[in-house]
Amino acid sequence: MGRVNTSRTGRVNTPAVDQVNTYGWPDMPGRVVMHVDMDAFFAAIEEKFLPVIADRPVIVGGTADSRGVVTTANYLARQYGVGSATPLRTAARLCPDATFITSSHGAYADYSHRLVEIFGHFTPRVQQTSVDEAFIDVTGMQRHFDSPVALAKALKQRVRDELGLTCSVGIAPNKLLAKMASSHYKPDGLFQVPPDRVLEWLAPQPVSRLWGIGHRTEQSLHKMSVRTIGDLQAHSIRALERRFGKWGRVMYDLARGTDRSPVRPEGEQPREKSVGNEHTFATDTDDPVLWHATLLALSDRVGRRLRQAELRGRTITLKYRTDDFKTRTHAVTLPAPTSSEQAIFGAACRLLVELHPAGRRVRLLGVSISRLTAQDEGHQAGLFGNNRLERSHSASRAVDRIRDRFGGDAIRRLGAHF
Repeated sequence: MGRVNTSRTGRVNTPAVDQVNTYGWPDMPGRVVMHVDMDAFFAAIEEKFLPVIADRPVIVGGTADSRGVVTTANYLARQYGVGSATPLRTAARLCPDATFITSSHGAYADYSHRLVEIFGHFTPRVQQTSVDEAFIDVTGMQRHFDSPVALAKALKQRVRDELGLTCSVGIAPNKLLAKMASSHYKPDGLFQVPPDRVLEWLAPQPVSRLWGIGHRTEQSLHKMSVRTIGDLQAHSIRALERRFGKWGRVMYDLARGTDRSPVRPEGEQPREKSVGNEHTFATDTDDPVLWHATLLALSDRVGRRLRQAELRGRTITLKYRTDDFKTRTHAVTLPAPTSSEQAIFGAACRLLVELHPAGRRVRLLGVSISRLTAQDEGHQAGLFGNNRLERSHSASRAVDRIRDRFGGDAIRRLGAHF
């Protein structure tokens, strides 16, 4: 459903949002939910830092010859078939004239934080789902704006004025429809789902656009001659339940635009189930020194993310992929929750010794931690004799304070390496 218009020069022409249909505020208890999706967020920030590349295809994620994948591409690069998760080497073949940029993580986080602050000026009901998108519930704002579209235009203008960036906004009665609507016109789009014609609006769209319908489910639906949401709407709930079990009932509701999930601000969201990081080597390696240096760097990142979220965890999982593309995982549960990168690193190293078969090169390593608890809950375990672990936590927090003040590269773990 996304649509990008381009001029003869290749520049992207944004749709005229003033032509969007305007629907009034619903009667209570009807909801108005917006999904705000930044346009090529990482690439747009890089263009602000280096305006000379603004008229060129821009690909963020690494160098053209590295083995990673594209984080994002601007709309000029997308015309060549480059998208998120495209292998960088493939992107270089598809778009040889592109400018390749390694991600500027700190800048993205700063802009993301400022973005959420802007949303907070319109409503406190903000649920950020990633660094560059969020749901906001603007129900009951009719005293301040004539219509939901008027509010969305004001929000888009404020983002443009304060950040110099564009975003696309979808307006609907719930999160499912708002998310689908935000991609209806991109970039710099604005679309409101007709509240009295939801079924009609959904019907011609591919069934894969519904939440939770991945490739396998889509293929199963195709075998039933279900290719559009309208095709799915034509099936009874009993028929779908016979074929898909409980998931059939979910698809029945989704095809009718039914979604009762609330917009959850950060303080109301369920706690994360796991925290992890992984790294793909530029060249498959059988060097144990490099393996351990990478595990230390990964453990350092995981520990810092835990402490930032005021969490600790007990189950450490090692993930690794060998040169034959086989992926394996192995886990161990610690006796007490931790956010110490030393404890995480020690467990990951033991797991690697147990799991790694001799004679294979490693392509990817990942470290994650689960069975999370709040930091205060896990701290109680350290009061009964494990002073060494608590000293490790104290040292880690001191390192965090230095990095918070002077940047992530101000201090590094000896031996840690990507």
